[in-house]
Amino acid sequence: MKLVVTKRAPHLGVAGTAVEMTPSQAAYERLRGHVVEPAQPKADGSADAPAKGRRGKRK
Repeated sequence: MKLVVTKRAPHLGVAGTAVEMTPSQAAYERLRGHVVEPAQPKADGSADAPAKGRRGKRK
C-alpha cells in the first residue's frame, strides 16, 4: 500500500515522500496521522465549475 508521509512522522522518512506499507501498518499509521493517501489528479476541471443557468431577458 503506497502512502505519503506527513510532517508528524519523521521516523518514517521526509515529509511528502511516498512509502510502501503493509495494510495493517498503514491502518495504524493512518490513525496516528503519520501518513495520508496520495492526492489523485483531477481528470477534468469542468466537474468543479458551477453550472451556469441561462436566464431570459427581463421585460
